[in-house]
Amino acid sequence: MRAVSTWIALALVATLAAPAHGQVVVRYAWGADANAASGDQDWTGPTTYWQNLTVTGLSGLFDRITIDVAGPGMTEAWSFLDGFHLGAPGNSGGMDCFVTPAVSASAIVPGAEPIPGAQLTVDGMGGLTDPNVTFLTFVVDVSPPLSADPSKRYGLALFACNLQNAMAGYFGSRCPNAATPMCFRVQSASAHPAGLPQNVIVYFPLGGDDVIRWQGGSNTGYCLSTTPTRASTWGSLKSRYR
Repeated sequence: MRAVSTWIALALVATLAAPAHGQVVVRYAWGADANAASGDQDWTGPTTYWQNLTVTGLSGLFDRITIDVAGPGMTEAWSFLDGFHLGAPGNSGGMDCFVTPAVSASAIVPGAEPIPGAQLTVDGMGGLTDPNVTFLTFVVDVSPPLSADPSKRYGLALFACNLQNAMAGYFGSRCPNAATPMCFRVQSASAHPAGLPQNVIVYFPLGGDDVIRWQGGSNTGYCLSTTPTRASTWGSLKSRYR
């Protein structure tokens, strides 16, 4: 009987994971407002630069949403400290750019629907095989669980990078090379359906608005959009349930 109820639950997840109004779209952009955001940002001088993450087309009941971001070839001005953490139980580390706080984050994104009870944490780490690659993980825990409306754009994260001490060039700055072209890219996006084991995960499709460019970036490597993928299917959900 337990096995039957488990498969019924998984079948329900597979149904909920398919949005009623088109596919799930994760949007990664520059800007402090979801409605005025852009995929491209240029250096405009020493100031705070904002990134935001939003999602549309989401349906179902979820208690956690996770977005993994990679940013290669970070210059001194954009150097994130390995092992930094934002959120509960407390902040540690950030960007190595001699600003306090160097980074900050919020689950409230102006211009997007706020998720009631959302708690955001952000963690950063260096690449295991390439120290120039930075990985950022944005985790939104939701209590009570979100009963998502696919017609709404939900705010997931507003991420501030404070570059008040940075300079475009190399000489005369503790935070040089701020104007060097590069990109950030969403590597994966997923959600945990409320009430099911932690290893049952619904992955969202990527391909489109998942890359943001700094100073134009380049059209190769991490600056290319992630290869489009399909959302988790009934078969993939079964394979993840162990």
